[in-house]
Amino acid sequence: MLPSIRILAKDLRCSVITTKNAYEELVKEGYVKNVPSKGFYVAKVNKDIALEEQLNRIEDLMDKAVTIAKMNNINKKTLNEMLNILYEEDK
Repeated sequence: MLPSIRILAKDLRCSVITTKNAYEELVKEGYVKNVPSKGFYVAKVNKDIALEEQLNRIEDLMDKAVTIAKMNNINKKTLNEMLNILYEEDK
C-alpha cells in the first residue's frame, strides 16, 4: 500500500493536486492500482510488458547511436566492436 495523496503531499511538501496527478499517471502507466475506498497499491508488473518496454528503450538508444555513427562515417564493424566491449565490460 502506498501513502495517501494527502500524506504523501505533506511529506514531499508539494500540492495535493501535483501528488494526485502523479498517482493518476502511475495508474495510467500500470505501475500503481487504485482500489476505491482503500487507497493506492503497487501493481504487479507483467514481465512480458516490462521486457518489451526495455527492448523498445534499447532500440531507441541504438537507433540514435547508428544515426550518429552514420553521420560520422563510423562503420558497422566498429559499432559492433564497441558494443561487444561494452557488453563484456562488467563480466
